[in-house]
Amino acid sequence: MLTSAGANAEIRYRIQKGAHDAFEVDAETGVVTVSGPLDFDRRSSYDIRLVAVDGGVPALSGTATLTVSVMNKNDKVPTFLPSTQRAHVSEDAPAGRVVLHLNATDADAAPVVVSKDEEGAEQRTGGLAFSLVQPVYAVDADGAPVRTDEFLSFFRLDEFTGELSVAPSSSSSSTASGRGALNRAAAAVITLTVAATDLSADPPQHGYGTAVITIVDVNDFPPEFAVS
Repeated sequence: MLTSAGANAEIRYRIQKGAHDAFEVDAETGVVTVSGPLDFDRRSSYDIRLVAVDGGVPALSGTATLTVSVMNKNDKVPTFLPSTQRAHVSEDAPAGRVVLHLNATDADAAPVVVSKDEEGAEQRTGGLAFSLVQPVYAVDADGAPVRTDEFLSFFRLDEFTGELSVAPSSSSSSTASGRGALNRAAAAVITLTVAATDLSADPPQHGYGTAVITIVDVNDFPPEFAVS
C-alpha cells in the first residue's frame, strides 16, 4: 500500500488494466478481491496494473503490478463425444472383435502415466477409466423389450482404452471355435449406459453416455423342404 503525508494522505486506488473483469479493487483500502469466475484452463495468471492517486494539488500517482496465479482445480467432468455412440456388429462376430471405441474427453484430467512396480507389474495412473453402468436394456427383432438379462454377457469393455468388444461364448463348443457370445434371437438392439471416470480428481469426476449396439442377422438357416 502506498502512503503520503498530511493533506495528501487521502489515497484512492483503481485498476488500470489486466483484471479482465475477474478482479476489483476497493478505492479506499486498496484491497483487491475476486469479482468474477476464474478458469485455470482459460487463463492461469493475471498481471493487474494498479494505480494509487493522492489528494494533493496537483495530484500525484504511483503504479504497481500485481501478478495473480490461478491454481488449477479438477472440476470438469468427462464428456462423451457424441453423447450417444452407435455401432453395428454381425451376429457371428468372433470373440474379441472390437465393436466400438468409446470416445470421451476431459479438459483437466491428469495425463496417462504408465509405470512398473517393484515386481514388474504395470501400473497406470491418470486419464479416464471406462465402465458399464445401469440402466442397460435391449429390444428383440420385433422391437419388444427383452425380459431376460442374457444380453449383459454379450460384450466386454476395456476400462483403459474404452474398446467395447464381443465377449466369448459361454458354451464350450463355441468357445473352442472362437465364436462370440452374440445371440440376435435373445436381443437385437442393446442400449448400454457407459461411464468415464477421471480418477485424478478428488473426488473422482464421472461423465455418462450411451452406446447403442445393433446386432445384424446372419442367414444361417438353409431352406428345408416340407414333406406332406
